[in-house]
Amino acid sequence: MVHIEIEIAAPPEDVRAVISLATKNGTPVSCATSKQFPQHNNPTEFRWIGCSRLGAVGGEHYYGFQESKVTPGGTTFIHGEDHTGWLSVMFKPGWPMHSSVNEMYAGFARDLKRRVEEGEWRE
Repeated sequence: MVHIEIEIAAPPEDVRAVISLATKNGTPVSCATSKQFPQHNNPTEFRWIGCSRLGAVGGEHYYGFQESKVTPGGTTFIHGEDHTGWLSVMFKPGWPMHSSVNEMYAGFARDLKRRVEEGEWRE
């Protein structure tokens, strides 16, 4: 399981707009090569099920866009995935992929924060 939260000094609709720009036909670009099964797509959440070959690793992936209780007028952005499949044990705490996958998601959140707060997506 991966679960990252970051505060972004911009309203949820701006954060969601940047995420929308990073999609291809409604599917996150990072996942465009595997089959996707959207579960929720509303102003506060985008959630989908991703599959992999031979059932090795898949999962329920999600973005959340909540009004911040910490940053006035801002967003608490939530990004995560609940892994499934016979190799999903590799992503649990203490296993080889846990730290690197968590850092990858945290890096995405930091990049998103920078992009939204600097307004470069509006150009």
